Amino acid sequence: MNMVVTTADPSDEALAARAAAGDDLAFETIVERYQRRIFRLASRLTSDTEAADVLQETFLQIYRHLSSF
Repeated sequence: MNMVVTTADPSDEALAARAAAGDDLAFETIVERYQRRIFRLASRLTSDTEAADVLQETFLQIYRHLSSF
């Protein structure tokens, strides 16, 4: 009998710690996890063209401040 063991997705906290330590894949995972939600929110608050800028600026700020998370 074969057992398939799946691992849970890492928490946001674990990903942020890894990203702060220089793990680009961890930061990419954060971006993939939240980009649609942030874009939808930004689209409701601004226009679609401005939402793309808001999305980019949001992730730039997150990246810059990972060490303080």
